[in-house]
Amino acid sequence: MDAEGHLHAVLAKAAYDYYHLESPEKAQEELEAYGLKGYKIKPELSDDHAVTIIQPDGTAVIAYRGTHLTSGYDLMADALIASNYHGNPKYRYAVNYLTNAIGVETRFERALNHYLKVKENHEVAALTGHSLGGELASFVGRESGSKVVMLNKGSSPFADPFFAAPSLFEKQSHYTTGKDPISFAATLTPGLKTIYVPASRSTHDFLTHSLNYFLPKRVSKQPEPKYLHSIRIADGTTMRFCELYPDHPLC
Repeated sequence: MDAEGHLHAVLAKAAYDYYHLESPEKAQEELEAYGLKGYKIKPELSDDHAVTIIQPDGTAVIAYRGTHLTSGYDLMADALIASNYHGNPKYRYAVNYLTNAIGVETRFERALNHYLKVKENHEVAALTGHSLGGELASFVGRESGSKVVMLNKGSSPFADPFFAAPSLFEKQSHYTTGKDPISFAATLTPGLKTIYVPASRSTHDFLTHSLNYFLPKRVSKQPEPKYLHSIRIADGTTMRFCELYPDHPLC
C-alpha cells in the first residue's frame, strides 16, 4: 500500500466519521488519530453524505460516504449501481426525473451538486470514497474530469466491464483487495488503474471489503470506531480488526 492510498483511505474514512460520530470535532480528531494534523474538515461544506477536507496547501478533497446498511436511501443508491445508473445516461435521466418529481435527489445527484458547491470557492484536488462512496467519487470524476482515488468501490457486473470510453478513467485509481465481491467488477473496467492490496489470508469467512485494509497505522492509542469492524459472512457477527488479524501490520 503506497502513501497516496493510505492518505485517501484516511480522508475517505472522514466521511464515515462525520456521519456516525455526529460531530465535526470528533471527526477531526479521527483525522488527527492518523497524524493528519494539517488537514481540516470544513463543516459548512460537509454533511451526512460527503465531507470536504482542506489540505495543507489550501486545496480541497471531497470524501463521499459509503453505505450505511440500515439506510434505505443508501441501499437505493446501491441498487442504482447494480442496475447501471452510473453508466446509462438515458436510464439516469429517467430515474432523476421520477425521484425529483417526489422531491428526492439520488445520492449521485447530491454528489455532483456537492462538488459544484465546493468548486465555487476551492480548487478541488481530488475526490475519494470507499464502497458506495468510491462509485460516487468515480461518477463525479467522470463528469468533472477530476482526479479520483477509490477504495474497494461499489461496482456492477452489468455496467463496469462495459464502459466504452476508457479515457473517462484516465485520472482515476482504484485500490482493491481483489476478491472483494462488492468491488470485483470494477477490476474489469477498461482504462481504470487498479492497485491490488493483499488482504490477510488468516480468516477467510470475513468480508475483505472493510476500509481497514487500506488505512495506515493509527498514531493514537484510541481504538478504531465500531463501524470499521469486520463482518463475518455467515451470520453478520462483527469483530475488531486487530482481534481478527492480530499479526496484520496495522496491529
